[in-house]
Amino acid sequence: MAQLPVYVINLDRRPDRWAAMSAQMGRLGIEAVRIPAIDRDSLAGDPALLRMGAGHVACARSHYRAMQALVDCGAPAALVLEDDVEVGGEVPALVASLEWWPGEHGLVKLQSTIAPDRRIWLGPAVGATPSGRSLRPILGSHLGAYGYLIDHDAALEALETAPATPMPIDHLLFNLGNSRLAHSLAPLQMTPGAIRHLPYGMFGSDTGEHRVEGRKLWKPGYATRLSLKKTWMWAAARGRCERTGVGYCPGPKANRTAGAAAG
Repeated sequence: MAQLPVYVINLDRRPDRWAAMSAQMGRLGIEAVRIPAIDRDSLAGDPALLRMGAGHVACARSHYRAMQALVDCGAPAALVLEDDVEVGGEVPALVASLEWWPGEHGLVKLQSTIAPDRRIWLGPAVGATPSGRSLRPILGSHLGAYGYLIDHDAALEALETAPATPMPIDHLLFNLGNSRLAHSLAPLQMTPGAIRHLPYGMFGSDTGEHRVEGRKLWKPGYATRLSLKKTWMWAAARGRCERTGVGYCPGPKANRTAGAAAG
């Protein structure tokens, strides 16, 4: 199988970010396709603006563009990257073959947590990458959507349901306490991560606030959130989950040792 598509979401007004990402991709031998991001200043009249900030609406719409590109090209899966990340040497092997990817999981998150002390709820490993990094179900939430693999069917499901659900893209895909779609796609977390977010000081942020008039109007009601948390609550009651950090290991050297330690 040829390399899976690799999509980099990038604003036209940020050629500096595209240049940095292109250089990284070249060093890793990855062929990447630029997905022109939607600018938040071009969204006048978008109904999603009534529920969340313009930057988050534009970000979600840009991720949908990447998913549509995957569906249109007919590939079995694709890697979606935002343009302010560091990509480790493990990644070329992950986009070269799907033999390692467990079935019934539409998403595999390759990124580390943004904050070093951030902890997320993960279930027991259900598989491993070619180098031995653990693949563990996300049972709570792991926010950020700057580096993930999505398969064709998951992209189709997201495109069918997500545009009518105004919600920040990371909550929509990776927060099982807020999103029914996240439950359906059953995202996995690779530990340790092979992609990390660069410090905001390097490039700044183009997303901005996700609240409208100080409120998270996109957030489901309390009863819905409680219902969506049943998976985590049941796993916790049975001792089948762990609250842990996800570090960054560029690899591929010593990945098997690092994966065993973090997983």
